[in-house]
Amino acid sequence: MTTSRHLSAAKLRTLELLGTGPAFRKFRTNRAGDYSWFHGEDARPVTGTLHALFTLGLATVLEDNKDVAVITERGRAVLRNARPSPETTRTKPRTLPPLLALAA
Repeated sequence: MTTSRHLSAAKLRTLELLGTGPAFRKFRTNRAGDYSWFHGEDARPVTGTLHALFTLGLATVLEDNKDVAVITERGRAVLRNARPSPETTRTKPRTLPPLLALAA
């Protein structure tokens, strides 16, 4: 299985974007291959990294609308493993060894 340590930072960012909502394919002309994938209202282009996520099985297109890309369950699992859990990021107090009594 692909893990987050095998993904580039750009692919991981695109996967995180897909976790918040779908990406949309927009055609520039009527030619079949003349399109780009964009995510969100700010229209971030994600074409290259999204194609890589398709290949890895971390993203897919909807069956009823091939112009909408979404994250897969496998992609969600990779995201869960990539994000540090609150238990691991919480600062734990260090325990210091007891001071040795100095002989006077």
